[in-house]
Amino acid sequence: GNAMGLASLIDYVRVGDLPAGLGRLYAGLAIQGGNTWDDASDAELPDLQYSGTLFFGVDNRIAPVFIGYGLAEGGEGQVYVFVGYPF
Repeated sequence: GNAMGLASLIDYVRVGDLPAGLGRLYAGLAIQGGNTWDDASDAELPDLQYSGTLFFGVDNRIAPVFIGYGLAEGGEGQVYVFVGYPF
């Protein structure tokens, strides 16, 4: 569609450290709701699709590395790995 809406609530906490100061360990959770529509005037809250993600990460001297699992409405699930900074 030509119009898109997305809302995310994300939180994470530091859960530990790697030995010898090699990095910090994090765990987090994200909840999203969104969709696309042909026209912005068609957008309605009941149309939103929802998903949740649980992730773990390491922030080290080279680049952060995150691994997670996302689950969407209808039971669609996906494992993902993210390396580096998003911007």
